[in-house]
Amino acid sequence: MYPTKVDRQQNFKALKKVKKQNLPVKICTVCNRPFTWRKKWKKNWDEVKYCSKRCSKKQMMCCSLR
Repeated sequence: MYPTKVDRQQNFKALKKVKKQNLPVKICTVCNRPFTWRKKWKKNWDEVKYCSKRCSKKQMMCCSLR
């Protein structure tokens, strides 16, 4: 019928978020600065190379000049 106290506690533990200190970190290939995982990169974290759109554009401009 209604969830018991134990059920609510188990659901709460399952919904706990990962602490910011435990998020994965990568180094940007353009600016060499570390950046942490973001929710919007959840599906393609392995393919992320740049920390921002600015660095991505900078890389594009660099490659197009060659």
